[in-house]
Amino acid sequence: MAKGAKGIILLLFLLVGLYFINSSFNFINLPEFVTKIDKWINLIGGIFIFIGGFYFWKSDKEKYS
Repeated sequence: MAKGAKGIILLLFLLVGLYFINSSFNFINLPEFVTKIDKWINLIGGIFIFIGGFYFWKSDKEKYS
């Protein structure tokens, strides 16, 4: 994967993670249109967590093989 793509994916992971933290503690009040797409943001966050877990599992397998 190209360096630019890795940077974009990292940025997406960080943004979704910050959204999850903010939704729990409500540091910043988000606009209403963001709360309307809350289910989609949670879906994307779940997919990112799944992908991150898969890559963590894959890297662990390669390290000890």
